[in-house]
Amino acid sequence: SLESANPRWKMRGTRIAALPCMARLDPFVTRRSGWLTPDFKFGSVYGAGVVTPYFWALTPSTDLTLRPVWTTKQGPIADAEFRQRTETGAYSVRGLGVYQFNDQPYPENGPWRGAVESTGEFKTSENWTAGWNGTFATDRNFLSSYGYDGRTYTVNDLHTTGLWDQTYISAKMLNFGSLTSNIDPNVLPYAMPFVTG
Repeated sequence: SLESANPRWKMRGTRIAALPCMARLDPFVTRRSGWLTPDFKFGSVYGAGVVTPYFWALTPSTDLTLRPVWTTKQGPIADAEFRQRTETGAYSVRGLGVYQFNDQPYPENGPWRGAVESTGEFKTSENWTAGWNGTFATDRNFLSSYGYDGRTYTVNDLHTTGLWDQTYISAKMLNFGSLTSNIDPNVLPYAMPFVTG
C-alpha cells in the first residue's frame, strides 16, 4: 500500500478536502493477499447466497483462493482453490463441500456433499508435455444443484503429447462421468489408451 500523511486536495489554490491519512493500492504490486469483490448467488436448493472471496498469495508461484458461500437454506459452502506454477508447468486443485441442513431435493445423497476438480500441464522434456483434467463429485447432482457446473457429463483424462520436427503424437486415457441424474454413469464409456498422431 501507498500511504500518505495529511493529504490535501486543492483546486486553483483553494483547499477543497483534507484527511489525516490515506492509503491506496500500489499499482506496481501485481499479486497481493486480500479480500476480493463479494458476489451473490441464488438457487432453489440453497436459496440466496453471499460469496466472500479471499485471495492469499502464499509465494510468488503459489496461491490459495477461498470462496465461502453463506446461504439461507443450507450450511455454508466451502470452496478453496490451490494453484502452483513450477519451472516445468502448472496445476490447480479446487475443493467444494457443504453440510446440508435440508437434504431436498435429493435425500439419497445425504447431508455431506462435495466435489474436487483438478487440472495440470507440465513439460516433461524438450518435445513432450503431460497433464490431466478431472472432476469428481460425491453425487451426480451436486455441481449443478449449487450452480458450479452446468455440464451434463465430465471428461476426465490423463494425456501426453509429443511434438518435434514434422511429427505429432498424442495419447490419452479418458473417463466420462455423469453430472446429472438423467444420465446413468454405468452407460458412459472409458477409452484407454486413445492414441492419435
